[in-house]
Amino acid sequence: MNNDVFRHIHDLFLQYSNEEQANQMSKYMKGKFSFYGIQSPIRRKISRDIVTSLKLLPISEIIDLIKILWSAEHRELQYLAMDIIDKRKGSLNASHLELGEYLALNKTWWDNVDYLSTHFFAPFLINLQVTERHAYIL
Repeated sequence: MNNDVFRHIHDLFLQYSNEEQANQMSKYMKGKFSFYGIQSPIRRKISRDIVTSLKLLPISEIIDLIKILWSAEHRELQYLAMDIIDKRKGSLNASHLELGEYLALNKTWWDNVDYLSTHFFAPFLINLQVTERHAYIL
């Protein structure tokens, strides 16, 4: 199912792609990532619609989709993964710290490290939901 969801998301983002913008965005990120070239206001609107459409998916499928999005080529898909995490973070618990580890160790750059530290890991530390088993990740 998640591969079908991913294909739908990819096709939707392609509809709004802009090669000139994509090149500029890639240059801004020192050429480390490919982009669709979707400007932030449009991307945020698309992301809101996608996140809303996913609200009934079980957290296990959400986690799988986040990993698929994170491993995808275009940076906007990692931004979508972060938007999904924001919306579903109430469903996350200490058993999901391994997801955070995966995200932190893959496609790492200043934009997602800042996000992960403040929006993913900080709530676990603040709420002290970390068990000894998970402490090694932090």
